[in-house]
Amino acid sequence: MKKAIYMVLVMLCVFSVMFSATGCKTVTQRIVVESDTSEDDAEEEDYWGEDGEEEEEDADGSSKTSGQKTTSKSATASGGATANKPKTSVWEAGAGEEVPFAKRKNVTGEIILFCPWDTSADAKFKKINEAFKKEYPGTTLKIVQSDWPSRDIKLTQSIRSGTVPDYVPTICLDFPRRAIKNMMMPIDDLIQETAAMDYYIMDNVTAWNGKRYAEIMKGVPGIFYYNTTILKNAGIKDMPLKLSQDNKWTWADMKNMAAKLTVDSNKDGKPEVYGFGTEFDFMFPLAMNTDIVKMNGSAPTLNVDDPNLRSALMFFYDGINKEKIFSPVRWAMWSEFAKKNVAMYYGISGEAQKIIDAGLTTWEVAPFPKATGKESAYVGYSPNDGFGVGAGAKNPVGGLAYGEFTYNYNLQQKQSGAVKDPFTKAQRDAMNKVENRITLLYGYGMESSFCSSFCGDMRTNGDLTALIEKQRSDWQKNIDDTLKGR
Repeated sequence: MKKAIYMVLVMLCVFSVMFSATGCKTVTQRIVVESDTSEDDAEEEDYWGEDGEEEEEDADGSSKTSGQKTTSKSATASGGATANKPKTSVWEAGAGEEVPFAKRKNVTGEIILFCPWDTSADAKFKKINEAFKKEYPGTTLKIVQSDWPSRDIKLTQSIRSGTVPDYVPTICLDFPRRAIKNMMMPIDDLIQETAAMDYYIMDNVTAWNGKRYAEIMKGVPGIFYYNTTILKNAGIKDMPLKLSQDNKWTWADMKNMAAKLTVDSNKDGKPEVYGFGTEFDFMFPLAMNTDIVKMNGSAPTLNVDDPNLRSALMFFYDGINKEKIFSPVRWAMWSEFAKKNVAMYYGISGEAQKIIDAGLTTWEVAPFPKATGKESAYVGYSPNDGFGVGAGAKNPVGGLAYGEFTYNYNLQQKQSGAVKDPFTKAQRDAMNKVENRITLLYGYGMESSFCSSFCGDMRTNGDLTALIEKQRSDWQKNIDDTLKGR
C-alpha cells in the first residue's frame, strides 16, 4: 500500500510538470553553473538572492563552473532528419524559451500511445487526441493503458507482445533504468531540438552509452511555501523570502523558525501545528551536494557511508523525532499546509493551485534553504519530464510528433490565458534561476526501498544508523538489478 501511495504521489508530481511549458537550471549531484545576466535581469534575479560564487572542477571530475552557458541551434526535424546534438557537460542556464515544436513531415498511420494513468475521464487528453488527428490527417491512435505503479512492467509486457508504444511519456527519474533494460530506443537522429528542452538532462541523465533516449523539457523546481499570517503572528520579522534575497536563508534559520511556529498546547509531543514538513526527504542530501547513489565515472555506487549524506538525513530525522518541530506526516503535505497543520513546507510548484483551491491564499514562496550558507546557489528538485519511444516501435516519428504536439497544445493554452498561473512573473523568474538537483535513487530502482520503507520508518523514531543498515542490502540489490538489463 505504501508503495502504491508513493507512486501515485510521484505521478501527480510528474503530470504537474508534464503538461507545462516552463524551465529551470538542472544539475545532478555536484554540478553548479551560474549564468551571466544583463542589467535588465538584475531586479528579477534579486527576487531570490544568489551569490554566484565561481567554483572549479572537483577531483572526481564533477564540473562546478560559473558564468558559462551552453547553446544549441534549433533544428526542424522531418522524419529521420539528423538534429544538432550538442553534448552538454554543464546545464544550460536560464529558463527554456516557450517556443513550439515545428510540425513534422510524413506522419501517418497508427500511433500507439503508452498511457500510465486513467484516461477514461480525461477530457483534456481526448481533446488533444482529436486536435492531433486534425493536425495529422491519416493517423489513428491506439492506447496501451497502465497504472502508474506498474508502468515499467506494463511497458515491458507490451514490448514483448509486439504492441510496442510509439509514444512513451517519461521522466528523468526513469533513467538509466529504462535505457539499460531496453524499454526505450535511442532517438538521436529523430530529435527535433528547441530551446525549450533541457539538454543537460538529455545528455547526462536520460542518455546511456552516449545515446539520447528522450526529449526532456525544462521543468520548474520545487519551492518552499510558508504561511505569511502564521509567521507574522509568531513574531517572525525576517521572512524566508527576505532572507533568501539577502543570501542568508539557511537550515538553521528554518529550524529556528519551525521551533517558534510549532504549537503543542497540551505538551503531549503531538503538536497541533508543526513548523515544517516535506515528502522529499532526499532534498536535504541533495542540498549538501550528495545523494544515496554516487557515480564513479560511469559506475554507480551505494553512497550511504558518506558523512554528508548521514548528516543531512540526521538533520531532518532530529526535526521529526527529537525536536518534534517537523511533521511526521508522510503524504499529501500540501494538504497539511492548506489545513494550517504545517506552517512551512517544501513541495512541487504544481501544488500551488491545489492550495489556492483549498481556500488558503496567505502564503509566499522562497527557495529551499542552503545547508550552511556557504553553498554557491539555492537548489530545488523537479522530476523533469518528456517523452520517448518504446524499443522496437514501428512508428517512432509518429510517437515523437504526438509528444511534441501535446507540448504545443499546452503551450498554446498557457499563452492564451486559458490556464491560470498561480505565481507572479517575479516568482516564476526567480524559480527559473534555482539550480535543479536530480536524485539518482529512482533511476536505480529505489522508489520503494528508500522513499516508502526507509523514509516511512525514519518517521517512527527508530535509530537512524540501524535503519540505514537495515536497508543497505536492499539498496545494493536495487542497483545490481538495474544494471542487469532486461
